[in-house]
Amino acid sequence: MMSREMSGWMSVSDESGSCLVLFHKTFQVYRVNWLRAKARMDRWKEEVTLVQNEIWWMHLWLEYHRKSGKEGQRE
Repeated sequence: MMSREMSGWMSVSDESGSCLVLFHKTFQVYRVNWLRAKARMDRWKEEVTLVQNEIWWMHLWLEYHRKSGKEGQRE
């Protein structure tokens, strides 16, 4: 007789070494790896956005100082 117990988000207690238990353990490993990869991708997307904004801000800052420098020379 097989017993099945659900605890946590996806853990199955069954006869040791059964296909169902091995499937769920493998599924958990792949799920954790997928979540880690997704988190890493999300961090890189955020980093790209931050760097693009920092480049734009630097451009604006340099442009401001270039214009203010030219105005100072005219006086």
